[in-house]
Amino acid sequence: MGDEKPRDVRETLGELEGKLRDLEGELRDSAAGGSEPAGAAAGAGAAPPGGAAGSGPRGGPSGRRPWIVAAVAGAVVLAAVLAIVLVSGGSGEEEPAPAEIALDRFADGSDISLAYGGLPGVRAARGDAGAEVCVGSAQAALVVERDDPDRIGCRGLQRVLTVTASARGAADPSRKRRCLSPSGVAAGASGASAGLTRARREAQESAAREATGTAPAPSPAAIRAGRVAAARAGAQFDRRRGLKLAAVRSGGRCVAPNRRTLASGTYPLATRVTLLAQPDAVESKEVRALAASLRSSLAGPVPVDAWVSRR
Repeated sequence: MGDEKPRDVRETLGELEGKLRDLEGELRDSAAGGSEPAGAAAGAGAAPPGGAAGSGPRGGPSGRRPWIVAAVAGAVVLAAVLAIVLVSGGSGEEEPAPAEIALDRFADGSDISLAYGGLPGVRAARGDAGAEVCVGSAQAALVVERDDPDRIGCRGLQRVLTVTASARGAADPSRKRRCLSPSGVAAGASGASAGLTRARREAQESAAREATGTAPAPSPAAIRAGRVAAARAGAQFDRRRGLKLAAVRSGGRCVAPNRRTLASGTYPLATRVTLLAQPDAVESKEVRALAASLRSSLAGPVPVDAWVSRR
């Protein structure tokens, strides 16, 4: 807040205080001058009971001055209150409303849900999270990337960041080196080895729990450590059993899941999330806090949840 308004109030307050002192001095002088000697009073004749009009305690000038003094005193008090209000923060500029961030549906306990857990302003979307930002019922949204990412949300929204949250895949004996279509990966899960698939997933989950710890709201660093541990556990499981993660066909070429393709989203079975915001909410503390947590929590290698083929 600038100093201009508080300074004006202080000056007004000082003027009113000066007038109050002047009036108080006049009142004292009038009171002292009105006490005439007894002889003079007798010579002039006795005043009627209650005093002549305009000279008694209620009608004369000296009777009005206490009311004037009281009015000025009230004005001084009012000005003082106004000065306190202005100096203590009444700048006339209202604080912006907290940004409300709508969330797509994310599984409880997933890395992405841990990354936004406990942050201010986030809530589950009442429908489509991106649509809520478009119509103004939310200032930002965390959405899962669709097949056509340009159709997420609407014009005018800003993309704050996009990160890879998770990935799916298939683990085959390394001698096969297959390239599967996305639909082939989904269909192959039904014929996979249930025991090996479960053992691989449990190895990843156990490593992640040990690295993350037992805190109900782990820090971004702890979440990142859990993801690193899960990715390593999956790679170790595949190496010990002679498995290799299959490449997946995308746009006429085969893309293997590795650190680079997972992070960039070029691997077609990577799940990417995008934080969208209205332009005036991009720099809000709620949006910045969520963006910082996502960047830190989801940095590093992406664990691949893969089914394991039968031998």
